[in-house]
Amino acid sequence: ALQMLDDLTDTTNRQAAYKNLAAISAILVCVQLLKNLNFHPQFGLISRTLGHAFVELFYWLIILLMVAAVYAFTGTLLFGQESGSFATVDASMTTCLATLLGMAWPMDYLESNFTSNLWTWSYITFGFLVLLNALIGIICEAYDAVKNSVMDFTRDPICKFLTYLTNSPEAGWKYHIDD
Repeated sequence: ALQMLDDLTDTTNRQAAYKNLAAISAILVCVQLLKNLNFHPQFGLISRTLGHAFVELFYWLIILLMVAAVYAFTGTLLFGQESGSFATVDASMTTCLATLLGMAWPMDYLESNFTSNLWTWSYITFGFLVLLNALIGIICEAYDAVKNSVMDFTRDPICKFLTYLTNSPEAGWKYHIDD
């Protein structure tokens, strides 16, 4: 009976590992799809934007993780006894990152007082208003640079066809779509 239980545990662990590998594989397929669409000027815009902003995004991520780690550590020190969401540094980090994504609100787990309000609103100010808006700025700047460097749209067959369809009658096309 114990051997059967060990075999069942082993099978369950292997199934969990298989699920994890399948999820990682699906994510890698998505990344590969973005890379493969790079050949087209419009389809490859996202992958080229991410490639253009890679260094800035890397440093932004380091700053985000440092800010979140500081707030997770202070959250554990200040509120670890009060709330399970801040009981450990790991739980605090998860709560901090979930707060930035709008999935959690620390005040739901904490007693409302000056310390908890100051901690929450300072984290929202630095984490959300400053860092996430900087992320948007980094991506927009990279997108603009990539968009401006994209080849002339007149070489794109789809754009060429649409231009051909919408040409004026004096250009030799008998069907005209009014502006």
